[in-house]
Amino acid sequence: NKEKDRFRLAAVYVSVDKKEALATYYSNLSASYSNLNDNSKAYDYALRAYATDDSAPFRLWNAASNGQNLGRYKETLELMDGAKMKKNNAFLTLYARCYQQLGEYIKSIQYYQRFFENFNKYDDFVKLNILDEKMNFLYTYLHQVANNEKEELYFEENIIALFLELFPTPKKNKMMDWVLGSDDGAHRRFDISERLINKLYLAVENRLSQDEAIKFYFALKNYQKVYELGNSLVETTIDLEEHNIAKRYQYFSLLHLLIQDYKTSKVIDEKMLNEAIMMYKSFYKKDKVYEANDFQKSTFWG
Repeated sequence: NKEKDRFRLAAVYVSVDKKEALATYYSNLSASYSNLNDNSKAYDYALRAYATDDSAPFRLWNAASNGQNLGRYKETLELMDGAKMKKNNAFLTLYARCYQQLGEYIKSIQYYQRFFENFNKYDDFVKLNILDEKMNFLYTYLHQVANNEKEELYFEENIIALFLELFPTPKKNKMMDWVLGSDDGAHRRFDISERLINKLYLAVENRLSQDEAIKFYFALKNYQKVYELGNSLVETTIDLEEHNIAKRYQYFSLLHLLIQDYKTSKVIDEKMLNEAIMMYKSFYKKDKVYEANDFQKSTFWG
């Protein structure tokens, strides 16, 4: 707070003729408010810094990135479009992020494509988290192709290539949730076709752990395979998380198999039903009211 007050006083008393110094004070105030998580004031002072000295690319970056962080997407686009300077390649990520948040996914894809085509890892204009940008790029692709077979076919190779790039990174689990759904198997994050999911599976088949393979098979509705792999993993793994994932998918797949069998034969398979009931009783306690977050606890499925 003392640092923030010092910068504010400096901005008040500095000569208006010293634009660069005044802009620097405003920039420092913006950084101080940003550190205090006061994004609105951080954006305001970043705008003042840029308005005072609009010749410095980094002042435009600070104003635009603060605007994007604050959710002022249209304002941010107008700000960047109005800049007379030549903009660094990094600005394309801000364009992509803003258009993504505005639901204009094709424009977002185009800006990300341009960014990665011209990406230079030695460019030190700003420090970007490239993994985050690739995840945002994939997120935009998945939004664009959801429930759209024509778009899915058009962007399929790009999606598979990004999926392969991100698979060996710390972003893998989050990416898998987008494509396959949460660990309880209840839903997929994006409504993409089983055909594309199968292609993604084939692209990484030899690198999947058993619990990851189970998730793919569940998304592909191969419930018999899920049940068999789940049963095998429950009996062999010593990893608690793997064990619990296997049990929950085994249970859900068994319910699907039970329903499928009944639809075909019109007779309830008593053995399968009894197994499902036993599993149900092992998960749920009588007279307890469960909430959604209960099912995400590792102990619930143990």
